[in-house]
Amino acid sequence: MKWKSLFFLCLFSKSVIAQLSVSANINIYVTTSLDATDVYVFVEDDVNLGNSTSYFYLNNDPQLLQGRGSTGNSGVG
Repeated sequence: MKWKSLFFLCLFSKSVIAQLSVSANINIYVTTSLDATDVYVFVEDDVNLGNSTSYFYLNNDPQLLQGRGSTGNSGVG
């Protein structure tokens, strides 16, 4: 449970244009575990991978759910 709180704290600690933005040379890992078998990341609008070295990994069946935002995804990652 603590790692979930830390993940979301890190995710929302920067002011960015996109709802989910990953900077250069940054890796974000989302994974399931024995304690949390259903893991979802919800983004209402857009996802921005800002560089070709930006990675967003979904390991062991978590899901990225994206709302009906009007901006669309962006970036080169």
